[in-house]
Amino acid sequence: MKAKKYKKSSQHSNKIKIILVLLAIIAGSLIFFLKSKFVDVTHANTQNLSYVALGDSITLAPQPGITGFVYLYQGFINSDLGLTVNLTNLGINSLSSTQLLDKLKTDNNFIQNATNANFVSLIIGANDFWTPRLSYLSNNCGGADNQDCLRTMVTTYKSNFDQIMLQIRALNVNPVINLRVGDIYYYLIADDIKSGAVTVLNSYLGQMNDYIHQKASVYNYSVANVHTAFNGQSGLEDPEAKGYIFTDKIHPTNAGHQVIANEFRNTGYSYTQELLPILLSPTLKTPYSVSSNPSATIRTTLKASNGYYYLLTANSSNIQTTATFTFTFKVPTPVDKMFEGTQATASGVIITDSFAPLAVHIYKFPTGADADLDTFPDSLETYLGTNPNSSCSTVSHTDAFPPDVNADGAVTIPGDILPIARAVGKNSSQSDWATYKRYDLDGNGAITLQDVLIASKFFGPGFCP
Repeated sequence: MKAKKYKKSSQHSNKIKIILVLLAIIAGSLIFFLKSKFVDVTHANTQNLSYVALGDSITLAPQPGITGFVYLYQGFINSDLGLTVNLTNLGINSLSSTQLLDKLKTDNNFIQNATNANFVSLIIGANDFWTPRLSYLSNNCGGADNQDCLRTMVTTYKSNFDQIMLQIRALNVNPVINLRVGDIYYYLIADDIKSGAVTVLNSYLGQMNDYIHQKASVYNYSVANVHTAFNGQSGLEDPEAKGYIFTDKIHPTNAGHQVIANEFRNTGYSYTQELLPILLSPTLKTPYSVSSNPSATIRTTLKASNGYYYLLTANSSNIQTTATFTFTFKVPTPVDKMFEGTQATASGVIITDSFAPLAVHIYKFPTGADADLDTFPDSLETYLGTNPNSSCSTVSHTDAFPPDVNADGAVTIPGDILPIARAVGKNSSQSDWATYKRYDLDGNGAITLQDVLIASKFFGPGFCP
């Protein structure tokens, strides 16, 4: 009996010693942690992609009993892509292109939402057309032909439109954006046909819509053909007669909003079935640096999925540039440029490529031994059952970071380090090994003081933002 009691006391004493050693280690590790330069790995919240709707009252849809096209389009995104996107409707009554541009430059709500949006829809221009149309009809437009105000309007609209597109691209941090622009339907067309003004007025509206279509390839967006849907191929059909707008001859009915939503859906999605899983995979933000023309801004996001890195890049500026990406590790080759059928120049730790204005490139190359760059090899993470493509459990919603054994987003004494310490002595020959295998951070088939030391090294938030 005494021998057994002594043995139990000895085991208890060993546990106490381990804990005392552990506390000393943590004190030293905390100092080390504050001074260390860990690779800064953070993750996009894959559960909350965002859709921002920009525009005037057509976007806002303030009329009672009306379901605006943006809500219908949100539903299409969710059902077509199997997502749940959060919608922010920033439509404003009577908003012009000049006012929208100002909002994107000075309004923090617009700036913040445009910065983080994955999906953006835009319809703007109806109010730009409104005032000069009235001036023309009242013979107050100026010039020998009474069209000066219309010419000025088109010039201003084109300039504003360019600046709006550039501002969205400059603000947005996502290299790939699902940006969709609706062209402008001709409201009050029946009245203008009766007055004989339709030929002149339609020519200026046509210039606005032509510009929207011409610039699609420049700014990497697709156009929703709202004008044709409402006014027909001739551009002279009355949308009120089709039931698409109210008797105010301006705002869409529910049927009209459904038509607009359908046209946005018909543009397809920038996030293809091949690209979407990559978008939803964990994001590693700073295992590389970027250099380019000082006047250019290169947006980047690094993803890890199924044994490959995907470096999503975009030139958000309106100038040609060459970009150099310098990694903290040797870049495995080849480096494919997805959807382009070519390969990027890669040597050692560097990828170099040229970017046209607003160009997007997506590079694909093998991950190597540690996809999520959390210092734990993929083979060890597979053995432990942790996610080799993520280093933060609370964002990827998986058991991600080996030392964070309770998956709460931080390595703590009670939640992670003490459970490992209490398991010291367990090994793979024991029947309950499956319960303790998760604590085997060095993968040697036994829980030892070394596993405690490994966990202690990452005391704190680890790789979570």
